[in-house]
Amino acid sequence: PRMQVDFPDFPEFGSIDWPTFRGSAPGFNSSTGAAHRSYIEEDNDGKKKYKIQFEIGEFRPEELNVKVEGRTLIVKGDRQLKAGNATESKQFNRELTLPEFIDVKTLQSYLSDDGMLTMEA
Repeated sequence: PRMQVDFPDFPEFGSIDWPTFRGSAPGFNSSTGAAHRSYIEEDNDGKKKYKIQFEIGEFRPEELNVKVEGRTLIVKGDRQLKAGNATESKQFNRELTLPEFIDVKTLQSYLSDDGMLTMEA
């Protein structure tokens, strides 16, 4: 679905058509680590940053793949756990179209110790 987001503190962003979210994991608040949010933050210098955060849970950095194709941000996680003869697999896939006002060349990502993957531009 397309989202219209109202930012009363940022009227210049009020009429922007926000990202389309697509993904293979069931629901955005599922136990697969797929919960996310996007927002605009202002730093101490008054510079605005667009941020997207994903709760990825127990996924490790080597189990994550983040890439940009055109204006599409793609975040994938793939985890295989083996215990004896049993194998458990966890996956998630999120794609979203970045807003036009974002310079995709400045997009950076980092992973916190508490399982929060953050992208900002």
